Amino acid sequence: MLIAIFLRLEPGYPALSAILVGGSIVFWLYYIAYYAQADEGEDFMGSLFNFGVLRSKDDFAGKKTDIELQSDVMDELEWDPKVQSSEIGVAVSEGVVTLSGSVDSYWEKLAAEKAVKRVAGVAGIAEDIVVKIKYDNARTDTEVAQSAISALKWNDVIPQNTVRVKVEDGWITLEGDVEWRYQKHQAEKAVENMYGVKGLSNLINVKPRVKSRLVKSSIKQALHRSAEVEASQIDISIEGGVVTLTGWVRSWLERREVIKAAWNAPGVTRVDDQLKMGWVR
Repeated sequence: MLIAIFLRLEPGYPALSAILVGGSIVFWLYYIAYYAQADEGEDFMGSLFNFGVLRSKDDFAGKKTDIELQSDVMDELEWDPKVQSSEIGVAVSEGVVTLSGSVDSYWEKLAAEKAVKRVAGVAGIAEDIVVKIKYDNARTDTEVAQSAISALKWNDVIPQNTVRVKVEDGWITLEGDVEWRYQKHQAEKAVENMYGVKGLSNLINVKPRVKSRLVKSSIKQALHRSAEVEASQIDISIEGGVVTLTGWVRSWLERREVIKAAWNAPGVTRVDDQLKMGWVR
């Protein structure tokens, strides 16, 4: 009201008028946040997000700098006992982390990638790590293939005679057909930790066996049950056995849970992840 009176009585002071208008906006932002905080127990920024004042956390507070992010990634790699961090180089550009260097095994390479995904602020990962197996642990392709076939045979989750193994220069390729996504995943897990493995391509097909609407319904129900996921922010579309995910997630953890829920639905052959990360209403 005071601003309106001033503008009406003193039209010759546009700069001062603008200052008063801006101050009024800031006042109301704090007013909204204060009462939301008192009623809901939220912090100031969370209140602004819920009232639609801010769309993204970055609207209020800056992102980590590349130097800060690089430091956090290096600390996480050093903290993980599965990773020899001294052998891995870390570079960061605009939130994208590039890993380089060499490791002794494929599973250590995977562990390094997982460690980076745990760090807040990572927008993407470019992974250039090379697996260099020590001479004492070197194995022939035949030995690696025989071990892989044995591991698959003794895994009760994977149906017998459904997965084929090919090995070339330490790189395992899995092929075949299974009914469920978790069976494809288990086949990969069964062989990735073996000595002599330099890389892995999982080309196993998942055969769709149910109708698309039932798949979508089962995914939606799984998301609503999850304590880690804001299901209302996720959109799902299905064509054949391909699930396309769109919408917003708040972290890598939430993104992983959404993708996991999609893959766990029967008949899903591929998940197209188009999710965006950020703070949402």
